[in-house]
Amino acid sequence: MANILKATKTYTDTHENTYSDAYMRIVAFTFFNVDDKRALYHVCVWKDSTARTNGSEPILRFEIDVTGADFDTYFADSVLDDADKSPLSQAYVHMGTVQPEITGVTWEDWTADEEGGVPQTITHDTR
Repeated sequence: MANILKATKTYTDTHENTYSDAYMRIVAFTFFNVDDKRALYHVCVWKDSTARTNGSEPILRFEIDVTGADFDTYFADSVLDDADKSPLSQAYVHMGTVQPEITGVTWEDWTADEEGGVPQTITHDTR
């Protein structure tokens, strides 16, 4: 799972470079013990999907730490009990609520790319 910037939309980085085919993907996900009410995921944005496939450096990296009430809303056992929900799919749903503050591009400007694959690292920390 990943997201591709929709046609006619652009992402401009902090150096004023503009990208019309930006590609965003969760690259690592850590699901902590439910008692801790914490999940952490790392996101990268590349200039396009080809850059990601070719191993180019991302144009943006950020991490999102989900705790407290947000954890309960997106990652509680009662939420993940639904057959169509997983920690990863919920991370993408959650990212839609916080990502515009980070990238400056609204969630509606992205479209899902089911070919994007799963994160490179998925861990479950039960400390």
